[in-house]
Formats: sequence, structure tokens, C-alpha cells
Amino acid sequence: MKVLKEGELGFAKNSEKLKYPSVTSCLTFTCVVADGGKWGAHMSIKQSGKGLPHHVVLQTLRTEMSSAKAIAKVKHVLVVGALGYWTPQLKPRVGQQKAITSQNRNETSKLLVSLLGLNHLDAGSIGDVPGATQFVFMNWDTGDVVVEDGSAAKDIGIELPF
Repeated sequence: MKVLKEGELGFAKNSEKLKYPSVTSCLTFTCVVADGGKWGAHMSIKQSGKGLPHHVVLQTLRTEMSSAKAIAKVKHVLVVGALGYWTPQLKPRVGQQKAITSQNRNETSKLLVSLLGLNHLDAGSIGDVPGATQFVFMNWDTGDVVVEDGSAAKDIGIELPF
């Protein structure tokens, strides 16, 4: 199992699970490629240890995926985390700023297409059920997020902290 802590990004092969521990105010991004491999990024509001700051996480993920020639192979993007702590522009929410909701997540998926270079994906293909759409948004802020292995790579498991 590949584990990505706050501010980290990486790749898990088809045969591996991808785990994001202790998701409480973070957002996790998993780009599932055609063979079930997973590129992931764990974005946190505040920089943690040696982790990348939130404003460079997705650009760095794009660079890594581009170097591996993986961008065109992405079939699904899973966005899981504390959606209420983040704006549709993927910045930490301050005061009365709008949070990511089902009404505005289209704005966020369009931004992800742009930031990650996923022009082959339909930013309007959005849902709550993994595998049914190209972009999946799930609100989660208590525990670990695990993206399954193999053909189930589009499935998300949730591990409670107790």
C-alpha cells in the first residue's frame, strides 16, 4: 500500500492501494489511469513537515504525471476530503467564502482539467458515485481515505479512526 501524508504526492501501481491518512481538513486527489494505476496528491490547508504547500501540490502532480506520460491515460479523478474547508478554486476557505458544493463543483472540475492538463476529460461528467462519472466529489473529514487496487481502483474505501 502506498501512503501519502499531507503535502505528499505519488503513484500506486494497479496492484497497490493508495492511502491518505488522517483526512480531517484536507483534500485528496486521485487520478486513476486506464490500467488501474493511481496518481495521488494529499493537499493540506497548512504545510506539514516536509510536505508541499497547498498552492503547489497540483502543479507538481501535473509535472510528475507529465514526466511519466500519464496525463492522457487518466480516466477518472476522485476528489475526497473536507470539501467545506475549500473554495471551488481549491484554496483554503476564509470567512464567508463559498465552499465546494454540489452546486459549484463543476467550477472545480474545470479548474482541475486546466491545472492537471486533463483536456481529454469532460469537466461536466461529475457525480458522487465512483466509476459512474469522470469526476467524483466526496465529502469526508474523519479518518483515512483508501483508493482500492486492481480493477476496483475507481472505488473508495473509508477507514474510521476508531
